[in-house]
Amino acid sequence: MLTLLPQLLFLTPVAIAILRISLGFAIAYTAWGIAENRGRIMQTKFFMIGHMPEWLMWTRVIGLGIISMLLIVGAWTQAVAIVSSFAMLKYGIAGRPHPGLLPLPTSTYYLLAIIAFALVGTGSGAFSLDLPL
Repeated sequence: MLTLLPQLLFLTPVAIAILRISLGFAIAYTAWGIAENRGRIMQTKFFMIGHMPEWLMWTRVIGLGIISMLLIVGAWTQAVAIVSSFAMLKYGIAGRPHPGLLPLPTSTYYLLAIIAFALVGTGSGAFSLDLPL
């Protein structure tokens, strides 16, 4: 392989771990933002469900918190990356008609979905509790 700095190729697993950990922190920040915006979210009328019940909002927050913790720790990374990629695509699509309800811009959720899809193929990287499939 032609590369300008072949001495840095040993850092490849660390790069994947940095992607995994940054995805976990971004999802945790999203869960925190949803929890802080719960009053406005519950008053907003959504397309399919109307006004969101409080139990559904807390289910989303707890689910995102579990996903973020598993990604940061590195447990079941590929399975969690599949779930988080669909969740980030959902937030990218659903955040467009309701700007300001989610803490990050919709384009960021599309980038997070791409990172999650990449983690499905690459695995968890270094510093994780996961074994590759």
